[in-house]
Amino acid sequence: MSGRVGSITTDIIEDGLVLNVDAANRTSYPAQRTFAIAESGSCYNTLNLSISGSFISDPQFITQPISASCWTFDGVDDYIPFTISSELDFTSQNEITVSGWVKGIQSDLKCIASMWQPGPNKMWALYHDRITIYLGSNIILHRTQASSTNWEQIVFTYSKSEGKLKYYVDAVSIETSNSNDLSYNSVSPLTIGSLTDNVLQLFLGDIANIHIYNRALSSTEVLHNYNALKGRFS
Repeated sequence: MSGRVGSITTDIIEDGLVLNVDAANRTSYPAQRTFAIAESGSCYNTLNLSISGSFISDPQFITQPISASCWTFDGVDDYIPFTISSELDFTSQNEITVSGWVKGIQSDLKCIASMWQPGPNKMWALYHDRITIYLGSNIILHRTQASSTNWEQIVFTYSKSEGKLKYYVDAVSIETSNSNDLSYNSVSPLTIGSLTDNVLQLFLGDIANIHIYNRALSSTEVLHNYNALKGRFS
């Protein structure tokens, strides 16, 4: 259920986990550097080191006592595009969970992570204050309360069998929408800190990790992961 993920032991759920990118995990970030720039910086999926992201411009690595270990993005030109991988190709995907711990300047059009297929314009995009799923028409789930400037766990889950798309903040269910199709090819890479690798809606703030599962976590499992990591961000 949980255990060692990369170079550190963490209690997050491992069942169905296909991407674990974590600034606190040495497998995900070269230990010899305190920051990374486009010429040399990269981060890795601890579960499969062939899946990596390149630091475009200068998202910097910071850690305690300044912050929990994370990458900080300037909202101007910082983002991390990943190599395209069959493991992240959600063609006819029946279930997915995308999760991240973030601290940002709350605003519309500041994207934490995304995956987009141009042409038919099918995508998911995770924001601080909403998630957007585009399947020919937008499905947007909003939070109604004011966004916090503290660290938050932001999660969405999708289950085709349930026909449900769910949005959580700090393991609290914010909104649910009916949807029975989240199928597309990941011809554009996963991108952290931007809406796709076209450098749109750049994130301003800090991102500590991104987790992607090939199944929809239950509300109990979302809470489990929140409790497993919240101590890092208090």
